[in-house]
Amino acid sequence: MSNIITSLIGKECKIKTEEAILFSGNVEVNCSVLDADDEWIKISYIDKKGCAKIRILRIDSISNIEIISE
Repeated sequence: MSNIITSLIGKECKIKTEEAILFSGNVEVNCSVLDADDEWIKISYIDKKGCAKIRILRIDSISNIEIISE
């Protein structure tokens, strides 16, 4: 699985996770994948106020990833 996740570095994705509710108000967040390893993924996204944010999520908490652009 880590090879799949690390192949997303530098790509725009839509990530579905219950944790996204805490920082985006929705279960899905459009983001750019900055880094990843076996347990964690580092993403950059725009919050509700239009500010760029960086967040680190556990890969186990992600239920779906859709690639938006490469």
